[in-house]
Amino acid sequence: MVRTVDVPPTTLVRTLFDHLNGGDLDAMRPHAAEDEFQDLPMVGHIEGRDAVFEHFEAVLAALPDIHFDLDRIVGEGETVYVTWRLTGTFTGAPFYGVAATGRRIDIRGMDRFTIRDGKVASVFAGYDSMDFAIQAGLLPPIDSPAQRAMVHAINALTAIRRRLRR
Repeated sequence: MVRTVDVPPTTLVRTLFDHLNGGDLDAMRPHAAEDEFQDLPMVGHIEGRDAVFEHFEAVLAALPDIHFDLDRIVGEGETVYVTWRLTGTFTGAPFYGVAATGRRIDIRGMDRFTIRDGKVASVFAGYDSMDFAIQAGLLPPIDSPAQRAMVHAINALTAIRRRLRR
């Protein structure tokens, strides 16, 4: 068996995405540092291996057909960047309390991994969380009647708050 520290960081990251695409979180867990943290749009800062894997479990439960196509992986030292395309359908369990909408997701993003001693120490993910929310049905499409009504309501609330502060 090859020790994790002997695997190049770019190979490790590619393998982790393969496991994620296969829904095999058990195969990913040994490659995560106990104090791993992730910074993710919409979710925020996730601290600790157990919390990170609770998040992955929620994602896989909500998007049972999730798939990452990797566009490019580049690494230097302990830093690895990955650009990807995520596809999936929000048909599973509620995601952070939001019931499945049945909507299809197709977004692009990039992750920055820090690998230390052959394990993932941290991940910073970047993607358009507003586009994700619109595609998932959590927000109305831009310039739709529902979006215009939402903006009107937000602006009215902002005006009321300003008056109350005076």
